[in-house]
Amino acid sequence: MERESRNTSLDLLRVVSMFMILTVHFLGWGGAVNSLSMSDINYYLIMPIYFMSQIGNTLFFLLTGYFTRGNIRLKKMVFLERKTFFYVFLISLAVFLFGLNPDTTLKYVIKSAFPIVFNRYWFVSVYFILCFMAVPLHKGLKQCSRMMALAVIFVLLINNTFLYPANMTLMQGILAFIVGYYLREFKPFEKWKKSMVALVYLLFVGMYAAERIVIRVIGREHTLLDEGLRYVLVLLMAVMFFTFFEKLNIKATWPSEISGNIISVYLITACPPIVNLLYVKLIPIEELSTRIWFVVYYLVVNILLFALCIVIDVFVSKYNNLQAEFWCKVFGKIPLKLKKIQH
Repeated sequence: MERESRNTSLDLLRVVSMFMILTVHFLGWGGAVNSLSMSDINYYLIMPIYFMSQIGNTLFFLLTGYFTRGNIRLKKMVFLERKTFFYVFLISLAVFLFGLNPDTTLKYVIKSAFPIVFNRYWFVSVYFILCFMAVPLHKGLKQCSRMMALAVIFVLLINNTFLYPANMTLMQGILAFIVGYYLREFKPFEKWKKSMVALVYLLFVGMYAAERIVIRVIGREHTLLDEGLRYVLVLLMAVMFFTFFEKLNIKATWPSEISGNIISVYLITACPPIVNLLYVKLIPIEELSTRIWFVVYYLVVNILLFALCIVIDVFVSKYNNLQAEFWCKVFGKIPLKLKKIQH
C-alpha cells in the first residue's frame, strides 16, 4: 500500500484480525472447542468468541482487495517470502535437531526452505498468489459496473458455497479480494451509521451461532450444507466488521507501527512442526477449558503470545534490514526494507 493511503483504523483492524486467527488456533488446536459440551457454562462464553474469530483470514483478504492498485507488489512479495522462509526454516531445523517432533524429518526441513512452493502455510501461499493475480483481477474489475461486480461476487459465492468448498483455498481469497475491491470502489455502506453496521454484524454473528448449534444437534457438521452456510455467514460477518472499522477515526499511531510485524504472530504460532508442541504440550488448554476462569486465561495467554511474537519480529526485522542494506550496497539495488512494507 502506498504511504499516502495509510489508514490507522484499518491497521488496527489488521491487528485485531491476527488476534482472531490466534484465538481460533488456541481454542481449536488446543482442543477447547471440541471438549466443551453444551452443559458447560464455558461453552456459552468460549463458543461466541470462537465464532466471531472465524473471520480473521477473510478480513486479511478483504484488506488486500481494498488496497489493491493493480500493480505487482514485488516488495511486498519479497518481504513475505523472506520472512516466511526465516521462521519456518529455522523453526523446522530447530525442531529436527532437538528431536521435538518425529514428523519433522530432514526432508521436511529441506522443503521448508521453499515455504511458498510447498504450502507450509495455506494462508501465506494464497496471499502470495493473490499478489501475482492483483494485476489481472484489478484490470478486469475496473471494467465492471457496479451491477457487473455484484454479479461476479454472486457467481463466485454460489460456486464457493454449493459447488466447490472454498474454505482454505485460493477461491476463498479471490472472492474476499473482489469483495474488498467492491467495498472501496462502490462504497455500499457509506451512508450507514456505525451503530447500524454493528447491529447488522451482531445479527450475522447470532445467525452463525444458531447455525453451529443446530447443525451440531442434528449431526450434520462438516457436510456440504454446513460448510456452505458457514462460508456465507463468515463473509457477511467480515464485511460488516470491516465496514465498522473503516468508519472509525483512530488517532493512535501504534497500530501502524506494529502492523508490519503482526504476520510473525501467524508464522511463529502456526508453524506446523510446533503447533502440537505449543497448543497441547506447552500450553495446557483442553484440561483447563472447563475452569470458570478459562476466559481470562485465554485472554492473558494470547495477549502475551501475541506480544512475544511482535518483540521477536522487531529484532528479526532489524537484522533483515541491515542484511538487505548490505546487499543493496553491494549490488546497487533499491533497499528492500522489511519493516516499512506493511500492506
